[in-house]
Amino acid sequence: EPTGDVDLLVAHEHLDRASATLRSAGFVHQRTWAGGTQRFFLGLDPSTGRFVLLHVTSVVSFGRWYEFTLAVADDCLRRSRRTGGGLTVADAADEFWISLLHCLLDKGAITPKHRSRLPQLAAFAGIDDGVAAAVPERGAGGWDPPTLLSDVRAGRWDAVEAAAPAIRRCWRQQVPSVRVRAAVNAASLWRRKLSEPVVARGTSCGLLAPDGAGKSTVAETLTHMFPRPARVIYLGAYGAGTEGTRLPIPGLDTIIRSARMWTRWTIGCWHQSRRRFVIYDRHPIELRFGVPTGARLGLRRRFLAALPRPDLLIVLDAPGDVLHKRKVEHDVASLERMRQRYLELAERTPGTVVIDADRPLERVCRDAAAAIWAKRTKPG
Repeated sequence: EPTGDVDLLVAHEHLDRASATLRSAGFVHQRTWAGGTQRFFLGLDPSTGRFVLLHVTSVVSFGRWYEFTLAVADDCLRRSRRTGGGLTVADAADEFWISLLHCLLDKGAITPKHRSRLPQLAAFAGIDDGVAAAVPERGAGGWDPPTLLSDVRAGRWDAVEAAAPAIRRCWRQQVPSVRVRAAVNAASLWRRKLSEPVVARGTSCGLLAPDGAGKSTVAETLTHMFPRPARVIYLGAYGAGTEGTRLPIPGLDTIIRSARMWTRWTIGCWHQSRRRFVIYDRHPIELRFGVPTGARLGLRRRFLAALPRPDLLIVLDAPGDVLHKRKVEHDVASLERMRQRYLELAERTPGTVVIDADRPLERVCRDAAAAIWAKRTKPG
């Protein structure tokens, strides 16, 4: 049950095979700042609703641009050990030095999690371990394994963190290719970043439901479930915040409402270009209630319903009496009629998912997240 990303070291000749295996298991390759042999895969466990991020690499490297590399991957794989639970993990000494260098060169600080873990691993570490021995430029105010090991064992974290700048400086002086590698990786990563609005857009979902189905609560909960930022945008033609104008000008009210919805939809598109999940609270497709399939809408409805559909529509469904308990201002009969309208709309609208909302919130949100993720992972 990981709370962050899981690092996976894979033999270089097996990297493509590992990527294909993960994709077949439902993981999706993520376009990130990582480059070269660094690959990130995101997957959803449908039984828990939790997302798992896997950081897959065939090279042990550090730094903002992964410029500090060590040719120790094969040795680390050979020294790896099996746990009682069947997992293959790094040797304790390798884990110590890799974790320490990760903190110093990537973050510049020892995180609380590592402050509790590193002293435990230090009992198995030595100054001539494979990873430690591969780091260039020992001593001379730079890489000093004996001192670092002693400071970690004693918990002198300020002294440990103070060594980071010197290690970076000496590594760059000793290995000139570090600067070249940083420049190449940075250029490649910026290229991918600039192409994100076109090739790596976020997924949009329209959330539809009669009053009392818990639509707003589900939408807000979903924003905290996704591994990437999510936004909720109200896109209803009517309701709170959609008041028109009181000026007696024919058609002006419709124009104002339409302009407001197009503005909100444009904001949603901008969030999608930033790879964010966008959840639209309602959508003007609801204006098709009571209109037969293939029939033309009235001029006003057609004007308001001209917004493009989101990538996915989700209808939250619950019986009228359940909805009445949550929204007592509406009678059971009217809520049941509204429910049937939503179900009819879902039946004749391709790509719409109906989710039973007469269940605990956790299960409803879990199924909604799974539906959105399934749309995200579907080719095309």
